[in-house]
Amino acid sequence: MDIHKKLSQKAFPKALAEAYQRKETGALVVRAGEITKNVFLEGGSVIFASSNDRNDRLGEMLVRRGVISITDFLQSSERVIPGKRFGTILIETGILTAEQLVWAVKEQVKEIVFSLFGELFVSYKFEPHANAGDEVITLNINTPELIRQGILSMYRISWALSDFEDLEEKIFLAKSPEVILGLLSLSKVEQEILFKLKEGVFFKELFSSVAPSIHSSVLKFLWALYVLGFLEKKKEESEGTTPPEDLLDVTFDDISGI
Repeated sequence: MDIHKKLSQKAFPKALAEAYQRKETGALVVRAGEITKNVFLEGGSVIFASSNDRNDRLGEMLVRRGVISITDFLQSSERVIPGKRFGTILIETGILTAEQLVWAVKEQVKEIVFSLFGELFVSYKFEPHANAGDEVITLNINTPELIRQGILSMYRISWALSDFEDLEEKIFLAKSPEVILGLLSLSKVEQEILFKLKEGVFFKELFSSVAPSIHSSVLKFLWALYVLGFLEKKKEESEGTTPPEDLLDVTFDDISGI
């Protein structure tokens, strides 16, 4: 099956993680009813995102966050003409500096991407030749950290639970803690869990060592590591269990001589 067809059959966080792992260049085009959102990648890294939902626009995001006033928003919106973007006007009028605009666009991209995490009623496909265009600010965003933050912000945990159904499975790191720490900004608790995973730990034992109040957060953190390919699972025999091949370690001659 073509990789781009496979992507459309996965939960969005997995689709984005797989595109990152395969260093894809193009766009994940996501549709939900009349809403279309595009996540542009270059070599697997997210560089931009766009949306036709008015609530995702730069000005609305800045008002929502309290960065600009409603008056600034309305007056700047009146000056938007073909070829001159809202962000350019904010710089020309001194409302934002160039550095602040780059920060704002980066936060806008994150919000658009995060809005797709945990969403069930979407369809999407990968378009390998799509690009963000020459007029937009392209960003080299730390995509593994973006995926981690997106998963942690999710209300939905059913996808994570379905990938960790077996309490007897042993989970362990597929990459060194040092490599992972170089890519992800982890909390103290997450770092402690990371080093526990270095030698491997049974799923149920890991959760018995942390308070139930943070089980959901730990589960989502583990799932983020899993979809990024940083975590592996392995079923192991419980202590004291004799392997099936040992139970059958007799020959026909042995039996006939009894």
